[in-house]
Amino acid sequence: MSYIMFGTQNMFAVYQNAAYVISFIDNEELPEVNKEIYNEIQEKITKFFNERNIKSVKILKIILTDNYNKVEQLLYEDKNHWYITKSEGELLVLLNQPTDFLGIREDIENYLAAEEVTEEARARKLQPIKLKRILTVTNILVAINILVFIITSLNGNVLNANYIHSCGGLSGIDIVEKGEWYRAFTSMFLHFGLSHLLSNMFMLFIIGSIVEKSMGKILYTITYFISGFAASLGTVIYYNHNNIANHVSAGASGAIFGILGALAIMLILNKNARNKSTLARLALYLLLSFSMVFFETNINVVAHFVGFVAGAIVALIFFVVANKNFKNVKLPQ
Repeated sequence: MSYIMFGTQNMFAVYQNAAYVISFIDNEELPEVNKEIYNEIQEKITKFFNERNIKSVKILKIILTDNYNKVEQLLYEDKNHWYITKSEGELLVLLNQPTDFLGIREDIENYLAAEEVTEEARARKLQPIKLKRILTVTNILVAINILVFIITSLNGNVLNANYIHSCGGLSGIDIVEKGEWYRAFTSMFLHFGLSHLLSNMFMLFIIGSIVEKSMGKILYTITYFISGFAASLGTVIYYNHNNIANHVSAGASGAIFGILGALAIMLILNKNARNKSTLARLALYLLLSFSMVFFETNINVVAHFVGFVAGAIVALIFFVVANKNFKNVKLPQ
């Protein structure tokens, strides 16, 4: 799962009492760029896990910047960082850095390659990519989210809640008192900063591709939007019930966790995958996915939980009512 720290979005896994953390750091979202700020980020991440009795913490910093030469002068002694160029979306792994980290390099390169559209990018590919593989629902959703982020970034500060609200962010008052139900959907394509977007789109790309392949485009699309709408509705009900005014929510997390809930049901109902090993890995995967949601105050817990439950229910309905057999579904390694 992931959690937010100033200027960063962190994804992690815990295995044999050791934490493996991938920290996306957007230089533009940092208060300043110097060696001390990078050290402070690493120290805060390490302290976070140490306080939870996890003493071994391995961190890979992925720095989003177009001026990696300048940053490298600050981090030349650090042996655990990669770069992603913001203008070209290219992963840079320098010679003195680890060539891989938990097998994540290929996934990142595939994710970035899916967004390359120039003729030069196509020419660099060793094999031609069929149009059918490109025009998946998951890739289209990722592309729409990225396009919306680019447009909103060019016209205002995407870290500002008031601006996100003006772009269609979720607000319970607007829905209940003004009937602006469109916000339940528009908020699914808005994100607070680049690290927020990258974290969500990375998870959508990995999990969504698996679920779409097994569930099919139509049922997958239905599951995604029902989960996202349910997450928005749950958020509105919760905040209004607790008289929390002036809140603004945004992000694809509710819909993505709905896909995660569907994946859980699909694995449980799939006879070929239903064994002790798979179910144990599923339980661990879900535990990791939800653990950080409850630790961070700036994460919409309701949206994650409601989205997950909605996705699971939709998948169960498809299985029981539509007699949809989920085949060839495997838990991400």
